[in-house]
Amino acid sequence: MTTQEINTLLKNYDEGTTTEAQEHELRRLALANRLPDQWNEYFAALDDVVEVPDGLEQRLEARIDALDAVEQVRHRHWWRRMAGIAATVALLLSIGAYVHNQRQTQMLLNQDTYTDPQAAYNETELVLTQLADHLNKGSEGVDALKQMSDILNSKS
Repeated sequence: MTTQEINTLLKNYDEGTTTEAQEHELRRLALANRLPDQWNEYFAALDDVVEVPDGLEQRLEARIDALDAVEQVRHRHWWRRMAGIAATVALLLSIGAYVHNQRQTQMLLNQDTYTDPQAAYNETELVLTQLADHLNKGSEGVDALKQMSDILNSKS
């Protein structure tokens, strides 16, 4: 590997853009003392610092899982709370609409149809005249049946 390639690789490593394979190659070069002195000291310092205690990974995973479980419970409670609020709002709106509708209906029932008494009298007279005409038409048929019945009874 040329000095130019090593410098590019070291620059990428310093910027955090190297792959695991490239980092492994840099460590191999550092162990073989083929890097410039300033970088050999840098990698030597990293080797001293990167000592991971036993079981750290398992403890971190357990802690992350515990935090995730707590977050899921909070998330579930949040949805329940929002659903309860939405149901309450829907119920209150339904009750309000029902009461408003009942008041409107009651106002219409209590409202007079005519403001002029003479117009009300004329309309009532017209309706009663029509009712009388329909009753008279129905009674004419009964009179005809009665006459037929009288004729049949007289012949028997």
